[in-house]
Amino acid sequence: MPSTRQTYPVEFKGGLVTNMSPLQQGINAPGSARVLKNFEPSIEGGYRRIEGYTKYNNSIIPPYGAPVVHGASQSGTTLIIGNIHQTPEAGDTLTIDGVTGTYTIASGGVTYDATNNRATLTLETSLASSPANAAAVTFAATTSNYLMLGCGVFLDRVIVAKNDDLFKVSSILIIHLSFAIITYY
Repeated sequence: MPSTRQTYPVEFKGGLVTNMSPLQQGINAPGSARVLKNFEPSIEGGYRRIEGYTKYNNSIIPPYGAPVVHGASQSGTTLIIGNIHQTPEAGDTLTIDGVTGTYTIASGGVTYDATNNRATLTLETSLASSPANAAAVTFAATTSNYLMLGCGVFLDRVIVAKNDDLFKVSSILIIHLSFAIITYY
């Protein structure tokens, strides 16, 4: 039985088009893409496979702002931290300036006070020494799905909005910028 199918060449051009129906796109923009997965429009026409990327900056944006130790003379497995805008999660690991070691938050070991931006953490192991008041707390790993509000590039800096904080990232450091959201009705 003979086949009535025929093959027609289609040139891949036109870039990514997402504002037309598939029928309109097929008639008006043949060869354009509706979805590109691991491909991107090429500056030479058509498409090219994304071979990989180079990370712009290796800095890690802190998941919970810029937390610090709240109050001196803390010991044992309880640690109170301030200047935190989101609830840390069990399993998160952290380090404290001036205290040796990495500490993990125990299961069920978080009490968060949103009014005062403080959290009381129960750690799996005791603190090696008493941290100083206002010592920086750095979260090394987190299981939190924190809210990334956006990021953008301005001059040679990347500005990142995450949770209730803004961070300015340069090639060598992260600067924490506090801000408040004001809503008008």
